[in-house]
Amino acid sequence: MTGLTRFIGRKEHFGSIIYDRERADYIPFDHDAAEIFELTETKTLSQIYKIMEGRIQQRNFETFVQLCQSIEILDSKGKFTGTFIGRDLSKEEHLSAPLKVYFSTTKSCNFSCRHCFSSSGNSYPDELKTSEVKKLIDEMATIGCFELSLGGGEPLLRDDLHEIIAHANLRGISVRISTNAAAATKEIVKKLKGLKIRALKISMEGGSEKIYDYIRGKSGSFRKTLRGIKNLKELSIPISLQMVFMKPNISELPSLIRIAEKLKVEKILLETIMPVGRATQNPQMLLTFEEANRLWEAALKIQKNTHIKIEIPHYVPFRAGQNLMFEGFGCKCGTLICHIDPRGTVSPTGFLKDLFPAGTIREKSLKQIWDQSQELDKFRMLEGNQTCSACNYFSSCRGGCRARALFTEKNLNQPDGNCAIAHQAKVS
Repeated sequence: MTGLTRFIGRKEHFGSIIYDRERADYIPFDHDAAEIFELTETKTLSQIYKIMEGRIQQRNFETFVQLCQSIEILDSKGKFTGTFIGRDLSKEEHLSAPLKVYFSTTKSCNFSCRHCFSSSGNSYPDELKTSEVKKLIDEMATIGCFELSLGGGEPLLRDDLHEIIAHANLRGISVRISTNAAAATKEIVKKLKGLKIRALKISMEGGSEKIYDYIRGKSGSFRKTLRGIKNLKELSIPISLQMVFMKPNISELPSLIRIAEKLKVEKILLETIMPVGRATQNPQMLLTFEEANRLWEAALKIQKNTHIKIEIPHYVPFRAGQNLMFEGFGCKCGTLICHIDPRGTVSPTGFLKDLFPAGTIREKSLKQIWDQSQELDKFRMLEGNQTCSACNYFSSCRGGCRARALFTEKNLNQPDGNCAIAHQAKVS
């Protein structure tokens, strides 16, 4: 990581966050830990303990130092190995900046998928220019947001994609790409070679040509996508396949697993169709919560017979646990992450970009929008509901997806519409 500090810290209302560029991960610390990191610049460890001994037991202090040294946040002499961005303590109750930005690079797409949440196809005439995207990346680095997920539309259709990624590399921003892979020609892949891309997520809504082409809305799509995946494999970047479950593809997972095994991809991600965008024009494709849950359960059984890892990020109730940096009701949208559309409009999530526009980066900085937007505050101040607050899974789930709650239950404070526990509570 030539020229870039591995660890970058920023102050928060609960203490601090340290970003590890090598592992592409944020680590939260409390106020005492943040103070220790800063004191190491001018004090020895023994001097620091004397300052802190009224608050921390010596054994706990030594254990903390050893742990930090083991992951190289502190060096052998006890000095903080990173740098802090901005020394002023954040006075906000929310994070001082998002942890990740999801940027839809363009509305242009080579497909017209029947379930597309953004109704992608033709590009907007006024999409962000290369210079504007680079300015966004510069600000992200300045405010301590080091995760950038590039999607679309289809990001590979942007002629300047390699420039955007190169600039993110220069500023130490970790990049992930969501693509349908069909546009991954050898020429495009050649432009991406040598760039640091953390992972590729390839949407794959079918394991058979018939179903895949039907969902994509264009014949020949399946073969073109497989060809594109093979081209992307030349980059030696971790690849995962993502299937969005909907009525037409409910039986496609076994065949998709066979494709994943043949292509030697790392894992398959499973999502369920959202009633937004082009999916509202195809209501026959939507799933009931019973169907979604049956598909998830069937997928977990299939997992036992394949080495391909199957992940269901939004299996409700969420069991993986929410980030410790957010303790309120609801999901990460607007609290830990945000979405930016091709024209620069910020929103809590791409699924709700038209309902909760928070501002545009052409008029205000991302930091200003993050701190001042009333639309984002609506997601940070949700009251929740009694069903979720009484649930044994609340500490990890916190109500599930807010977009699905709004679409299915017509209220941001209601449980995720796919939650079987909440549905059972309704009838009991």
